[in-house]
Amino acid sequence: MTPTSEFPQLLDLAMAEAQRETREIMEQHALDTYPNWHYDESKAFLTFAKNDDQFVVLAQLVGFWSPTESIWEWSWNDASLPERITRSAIAARGWGQTNEIELLTNPTTTADESLCWKLTAFAAKLTGCPGVYRCQSQSRILYFAFALPPS
Repeated sequence: MTPTSEFPQLLDLAMAEAQRETREIMEQHALDTYPNWHYDESKAFLTFAKNDDQFVVLAQLVGFWSPTESIWEWSWNDASLPERITRSAIAARGWGQTNEIELLTNPTTTADESLCWKLTAFAAKLTGCPGVYRCQSQSRILYFAFALPPS
């Protein structure tokens, strides 16, 4: 077996782990009750908000998905984004370069929602982020890898 032949399994394993860990975090902190979110690029904070209550996590922007076009774009491909918020995506690209996985090194690819989640989970695993999250912006869906801030 090679990383290339094992890659689909690695994606599935990363997704299963991210689903489990994200569910635990979401339940522990009742994050599904927070209807609003805001991403602060300058601090790499994803803030969940409801009324005056906020919960902040450290978040890396992994990529974007345009459901109307079925196109995934890695965040490292957007030159306007600072490297400090694209580290998880950059780690995935580096792993892809080392292991010759075009899906991780091409700036964009045709993708369905399932693949977007798997790519996000894989990038999250590479950088030790236990959670994954997606948010709807005006024109596309943003995918994040996140971790709880140190206590």
